[in-house]
Amino acid sequence: MSNLFGVTDYWITHVTYSRKSGKTLINEALVHPNVGSSHEFGEKWTRDEVLRKANFLSISVLRKNEKGITVRRDDVRVISINDSQYIRIDDELIEEDFLGSFPDEYTK
Repeated sequence: MSNLFGVTDYWITHVTYSRKSGKTLINEALVHPNVGSSHEFGEKWTRDEVLRKANFLSISVLRKNEKGITVRRDDVRVISINDSQYIRIDDELIEEDFLGSFPDEYTK
């Protein structure tokens, strides 16, 4: 894990998914600019916005650890499979988006 306020441009603190054509894809993500120690001011991005921006910006996932402290977890990456792009935090070559599950505390 990297330092919380390293080179990340944006943080994702919540994601909703939907099933489309039998695949789990991001519906929208709550995204915050990395402007210091706060991630209170966020905006909702569509899947297309995350895909487009993840190709040239550094985006990471924030989650609270078991002690309730917000920590940087995973870097978001775009992978290409069979001429389609997917948004993932792991190295699995699965034709679905996956940024993990998010607790309700970030749904503000």
